[in-house]
Amino acid sequence: MASIARTSGNIFSGVDINTDLGSLVSIAGAQPLAFGILLKVAAGTATDIDAEGEADETIDIVLRKIQEQASIIYYQVETTSPFQISVLCERASWTAGTLQTAIRALGTTVGTNSKDVSTSTVTNVGMKLALS
Repeated sequence: MASIARTSGNIFSGVDINTDLGSLVSIAGAQPLAFGILLKVAAGTATDIDAEGEADETIDIVLRKIQEQASIIYYQVETTSPFQISVLCERASWTAGTLQTAIRALGTTVGTNSKDVSTSTVTNVGMKLALS
């Protein structure tokens, strides 16, 4: 594979999207955002979503809510406590705070199995594949 030696500039030369060390950098697309979502009941404990992957169940509804203001590139659902949903998005107009508010607003009877997500938390976790 051919390579070109860099004689000036930095690792962000030619990249116009988010050029800060420590942030996600997009080489060929829109700026990505990575959210960690912990679905929680009103008491603050994790909502068990292990069997919530069918149409119109909790995971489906949360992912559709995210897609109202973002394109989901990848997502991963942990099927054991704390039941985190990790989502990598692009073209997102969400912030962690606005997404958290939107998910909490889904309420205490989400989906066909009426799951409570009223105290869920959302964080912008970035992306750390090597040392996650």
